[in-house]
Amino acid sequence: MNPGTPITAAEARGDEPYSEPTLTDHALAEEIVAAQERIADNESVLHALRIEVQRRITDAGATMLADPDFTIELQPSSPTYDHGLLIALREWLTESEYDEAFTPAHEKQVPVPQRWDGGKLRKFERTYGGAVASIIERARIPGVPRVVVERKKES
Repeated sequence: MNPGTPITAAEARGDEPYSEPTLTDHALAEEIVAAQERIADNESVLHALRIEVQRRITDAGATMLADPDFTIELQPSSPTYDHGLLIALREWLTESEYDEAFTPAHEKQVPVPQRWDGGKLRKFERTYGGAVASIIERARIPGVPRVVVERKKES
């Protein structure tokens, strides 16, 4: 990092870092607790604002809201799959195809849950269609979209 480069948003705005060396230990603890409570309140407000943005985008049947100064979009996340339903793919895929798409639960340093490779499953949907595509579609659990609001960079 370059010397003099702002580290925090407050520093980038030119705000002075918080410094109060004359506080007693008790007063310092009070300040910390008050700041933590303000953060919790702000996170609650931010959550409500993101829900409202998501509602507006969804109501518009869109993925973005138009704004000249901000990027306001709903980014999809990766789906998960109902493992119980995907077991039926054993009847339709070759053993090697099944093995390349499915990782059974196992232990490394910590337990690793079973998982399906979404890219391989999408490939099987396109390749086989019909019953295979139907099984995968029924097993797909959509991911939770993420609201992104960012100030557009000036050119």
